[in-house]
Amino acid sequence: MNESIGSGPNKAHANPRNPFMNIPRGALSACLALAVFGCSNQQVYDGLQASKRNECQNHPEPERGRCLDSTNTRYEDYEREREKAGHK
Repeated sequence: MNESIGSGPNKAHANPRNPFMNIPRGALSACLALAVFGCSNQQVYDGLQASKRNECQNHPEPERGRCLDSTNTRYEDYEREREKAGHK
């Protein structure tokens, strides 16, 4: 069977030249919706973390556990690290 990555409505679209093609549709949709409705930075962060947790479910163990662990950073901790790195 010779299926291409981009065939069918639910297939992943891997495109190294366009990084947005590698973002899950749910995460991209969440970002767009949050941006349109003027949500706070924390709401955007929480939405992206939820999308990432959903994507983690597609990984086999032990990758799934590591992936889920990476989504446990509280927004306050994320902001503190971001500020230390010089981003506002």
